[in-house]
Amino acid sequence: MKRRSLYAGSLFLLAAALIVVCVSVAFALTMPTLDIQRQPTIAAGGTHTLAVKADGALWAWGGNYYGQMGDGGSQNRSVPTWIVTADDWMTVTAGTRHTLAIKADGSLWVWGWNNCGQLGDATLIDRRSPVRIGQETKWAAVAAGYGHSLGLKSNGTIWTWGWNTNGQLGQGASGDYYYPKRVGTATDWAAIAAGDYFCMALKSNGTLWTWGSNVDGQMGDGTNVDQLIPTQLGTATDWVAISAGGAHVLALKSNGTLWAWGGNSYGQLGDGKRDNRLEPTRVGTDSDWAAIAAGGNHSVALKVNGTLWTWGYNAEGQLGDGSKETRLTPVRIGLDNDWAAVAAGDLHSLALKQSGMLCAWGRNNEGQVGESTAYTWYSPVPAFTGVSMPGAITTTTTTSSTTTTTSSTTTTSLPATTSTTSTTLQPTFSDVPASAPYHSAIFGMAARKVISGYSDNTFRPDNPVMRKQFAKMIVGAMGLPVTEDDWKD
Repeated sequence: MKRRSLYAGSLFLLAAALIVVCVSVAFALTMPTLDIQRQPTIAAGGTHTLAVKADGALWAWGGNYYGQMGDGGSQNRSVPTWIVTADDWMTVTAGTRHTLAIKADGSLWVWGWNNCGQLGDATLIDRRSPVRIGQETKWAAVAAGYGHSLGLKSNGTIWTWGWNTNGQLGQGASGDYYYPKRVGTATDWAAIAAGDYFCMALKSNGTLWTWGSNVDGQMGDGTNVDQLIPTQLGTATDWVAISAGGAHVLALKSNGTLWAWGGNSYGQLGDGKRDNRLEPTRVGTDSDWAAIAAGGNHSVALKVNGTLWTWGYNAEGQLGDGSKETRLTPVRIGLDNDWAAVAAGDLHSLALKQSGMLCAWGRNNEGQVGESTAYTWYSPVPAFTGVSMPGAITTTTTTSSTTTTTSSTTTTSLPATTSTTSTTLQPTFSDVPASAPYHSAIFGMAARKVISGYSDNTFRPDNPVMRKQFAKMIVGAMGLPVTEDDWKD
């Protein structure tokens, strides 16, 4: 029997529906319909972390024993490492030890741990570099759990694969699948999320559906009975965002209220108690919640004013409040009000600022915080810059005479009050024509400011490289800050 773990699968990522909030001068809350969801560009797995930069480049760091970073190796990385592939990544999600990502063309790519078929490549072979799944170009969103995965296509269909002991694949029976298999016949799915051993999804009409393990009440149906197929939770039609943790759930309604249910041993539901909740329970009385992320046994959220809040298990500093104290209700982190997106791993957390600065905190034994050490961090620390803001992926499905626009995600974000456009300047070197050897590599590294040319717009590719210059390039490629004072004689 496959070993279970308390790791939070896609917990992590969290939140299958992204909330876009329109902020006025008075920060009045206007919740969206499901046709303006956004795709995640940050992801926190069991012990690994990923981010997509504004130029479409994918970076990863942290645990890598199973190849979940996708850099071709198995060495842990304590600093962001560029995954050297075509830089056209759109969205990424992380399970406990595997990763799923979608490129701009709608193709699906996977890598990492695969003992249950969670990569969907019809094998049980771990993959240390991205592997494409099929030739389909209609993938719109992905979510990853402990040993299973699910994807949403632009035609509104859901597909699942991997471990299925608790019915988490939604196929009506147990039995693992090593390749994507469609769930039911519905074509109006709009958002997805995956916990350790269960799944959730929203339909375009605002209804919420759950399936899989229910030992802690994560189905929200008042029982502890597993569900083998998607089962509607109640009759409400105003759900707009969902996030699945290890065994707990966070969800937002269109009126900005926050709801939680499932496992609550560490106060991860935020209701002031430690009792599991078998049905949705409102968290506090506030109605200005905007983004959510459920981790292993902790929770992270944003309010419409851009403030950051956390609660739940905190032994490894994953709440970021400077302590190890478990919190049973939401606690504000710092005084900043420019947070834009959040993600939660098993024992670490991420938050993205409107400037593109990614901060992380919590357990860091495998480098998952990304600031070059193995120290546990009890408050947010800068980990990476230039991260892309979640961007809209809109798809149109036509059924008879009705046209429905849908989109989905597995992370959460709050838009900046002002919009910015990032432009990557393309370098030009007169002595490196397109036909020159290593043209692509030279221009690619120059665009990322790992290397540079001379003031006369030449690169002088035949010049020898000094050892100190080579060292500078390595440090730059690792994403560490470097100045002339750091490497000059």
